[in-house]
Amino acid sequence: QQRSAQDPPPMGGGRSHPNDPHNSGEGTTPQKNENATGPVNQHAQKKEFALAKLCADVSYRRLISSVAIVWISLTFASLSNDLMMIRYLKEIGRESMQRPLAYAQFCSKLLGGLLGSLLIDRLGRKRVLTPCFLLTAIGTWAFVNAATVPGLFTATVLLYASNEILWSTLTTFSCEAFPTDVRTSALGLCVAAGRLSASVSVAIGPPLMAVGPRVPFLLNAAVLVLGGALCLLLPAETSGKSLR
Repeated sequence: QQRSAQDPPPMGGGRSHPNDPHNSGEGTTPQKNENATGPVNQHAQKKEFALAKLCADVSYRRLISSVAIVWISLTFASLSNDLMMIRYLKEIGRESMQRPLAYAQFCSKLLGGLLGSLLIDRLGRKRVLTPCFLLTAIGTWAFVNAATVPGLFTATVLLYASNEILWSTLTTFSCEAFPTDVRTSALGLCVAAGRLSASVSVAIGPPLMAVGPRVPFLLNAAVLVLGGALCLLLPAETSGKSLR
């Protein structure tokens, strides 16, 4: 006899009726339980591999050393200038200039960010770094040698505009200088080295100011000149080149 379409299928072959309440998904392929921490472990292994590669490869060690020392120079001087400026104005009896110079500082950073975005691609990364290091050093020196209010404002604008260009240019160059497989680890090490140097500059700043109000700034200016010279040792220009 011909079976009706509404009749249940035969029970052979180990299959159960689709409406059977005891049917719990027989016939489907069982899924293997994956370790939930698998992706995390893989990510950690990649990080360990990147760090090991940075340490093992001589070319990578030279590259990260040359870039990190520039980060150290910039961070040491920049954060020390920010910290010591208010104390310096108090020391020389110009506390009333703290707020106006703070506004000049913020406006100068905005100006520096706009100028940096125009200069980085037009001139190249390395051609921007060394001159801006020197301009920041000149601005630091001029700030502690300014005898008039207009002089203080001019030095502040020069200092912070060129300093802001430095930050954006160095960050861009650092990201482009390293290959993709080690880029994040290398950039993290450079930033960490810079923050460590900033801790040193913040720690020695007040004792140096006790020696003389201008001493910390003169030291920062010298470090910035050194940073500009070290930029000449950086690897080839990265502007206009494809990332590795």
